[in-house]
Amino acid sequence: MGADSSPDFHRAVLDRSPMPLVVVDEAGLVVYGNLAMVELTGMSLEEARGTSMLDRVHPDDRDWVTEAFIELVSGGAAGHFDQGSAWATLLFRMIDGNGRAVPIEVTGSGGVLDPEVGGVIYDVRPAWAQDLLGRILEGLATGAPLDELLRLIVMMAAVPPLEFDAAVLRRDDRTGRHRVVATSHPSFVAPLAALSGPVPWDRDVAQPTRHDPRTIGPGAPLATAGYCDVWHVGAGDAEHGGHSFVAGTRLLDATAVGAVNRLHRARQLASVVLQRARADEELARAALRDPLTGVLNRLGLVEGALVRCEGPGACAAIYLDLDGFKPVNDRYGHAFGDDVLHAVAGRLRSATRSDDLVGRVGGDEFVIVPAAGVDLAAAEASARTSAARVLEVLGRPIIVDRIAVDVGASIGLAVAPTPASLDDLLAAADRQMYEAKRAGGGTVRPEPR
Repeated sequence: MGADSSPDFHRAVLDRSPMPLVVVDEAGLVVYGNLAMVELTGMSLEEARGTSMLDRVHPDDRDWVTEAFIELVSGGAAGHFDQGSAWATLLFRMIDGNGRAVPIEVTGSGGVLDPEVGGVIYDVRPAWAQDLLGRILEGLATGAPLDELLRLIVMMAAVPPLEFDAAVLRRDDRTGRHRVVATSHPSFVAPLAALSGPVPWDRDVAQPTRHDPRTIGPGAPLATAGYCDVWHVGAGDAEHGGHSFVAGTRLLDATAVGAVNRLHRARQLASVVLQRARADEELARAALRDPLTGVLNRLGLVEGALVRCEGPGACAAIYLDLDGFKPVNDRYGHAFGDDVLHAVAGRLRSATRSDDLVGRVGGDEFVIVPAAGVDLAAAEASARTSAARVLEVLGRPIIVDRIAVDVGASIGLAVAPTPASLDDLLAAADRQMYEAKRAGGGTVRPEPR
């Protein structure tokens, strides 16, 4: 008789199968559980035998799981193995021996009336990865923060049975250092954060790459922390400062296949998450920009200027309305007028500093909010310098489709110590702009004291 026909062989295979198996009779009581099931639940077979498996189901899932079990057994599908194939997988949570909720997927085969079995055979698989994937998809749908989604991806990459820790690092373009933004295990953070100088994950590699931790960084902190192998793969996201997934194991001669596959999946999921983040950022930027001219719209101007009005020192507003724009618009048409406005916005950007806010708040009305001054005198001096530059650049003809037109500007200034009301500041600058308009345009009000 061959080994594969020996009852002892089959018993040993069943007991030592890496997949948790449990047999439950028609009353839901445990008849058998293999070693993997014991490890999953934290209960020995002696402790579990005769107890209801349904008592191990998470309270929030217990009612519908119980209903599904009763329907299955009472319907006869669980009677014999020859009455049909295994039924659809159920996903729910069970409580392990430590009181922890463990997501699992369960597939059963009938054998309640089989004298050699006397119950339903359940294949019980931990479903951490599926649960985390569901949370990632839910986070994508609800706009969860980028770092939270990356943390879930890291957790998914490091779920058992692989015994490694994982983290995602973000490169700081200012310092060139990497910052840990998400990790599956706190013990992995310190050695990663201790690294300085060139490290393998300075490169955004598309394929998971294996490294000897003894060769990484001064003092080899990962090796000192007990890690035997390290892998990394880039997330391919230069727009976000460069993310890299890093995984390490403390096991000697650990297989690389599982780590490589997990990091491949992490990179794929990260590409989706980062693409969504980029799209969200672009939408957010678009919501703050005037689509015609590309400068800030009123909302964008207000969001940026509020910080300046609340910080130390003094803040200023430059409010301008174009002179002679309406005749140009009436003569050459709105499309021509739009091109003139676009050209005006470009000249305003060229006449202001990079940290000045430039926005379009009406048809041909623009506002400039300079960087905050140290005091009222400095803020006013800076605003008058900017206003003079604006008058100079707008005093030159604007050429559209080889047609030269002249438009100038009437400009109003307002300055206030911080904290200041932005609405009041803009209203004051607007009033001064109308004073400049009544004075004939092409000037700044109020006049210098």
